[in-house]
Amino acid sequence: MPFKARPRIGHKASAQPTGNTIATQMQAAVIEIGSWGVVLRDIPTGLVDFPALVSGRQVWLCWRLGEDEVGWWHELSEGFDGRRMLEDLV
Repeated sequence: MPFKARPRIGHKASAQPTGNTIATQMQAAVIEIGSWGVVLRDIPTGLVDFPALVSGRQVWLCWRLGEDEVGWWHELSEGFDGRRMLEDLV
C-alpha cells in the first residue's frame, strides 16, 4: 500500500481556491472587462454590450455566449428585448 501523507491540523490539504478567492477573481475580471468599455449585463448567459458609434448615433452592439459573432445591436435606452440584427442597423 503506498504511503499517503496526511495534512497537518489547521492546514488545507489542497490548493483549491476558496469561495472568497473566486469571488475576488471574478470581481477583478468584471472590472477589467469594464475598463475595455464592455458592459457585462448577465454573467450566467455571458451577455455583454459594446458601445458603438454608427453614423453619428450611439448604440450598443450586443453578444452573448454561444453566438458565433457580434450580430446584434440595440438602442442605448433599450435592453436585450430590443435587440435587432446588425444588418438592420443603418
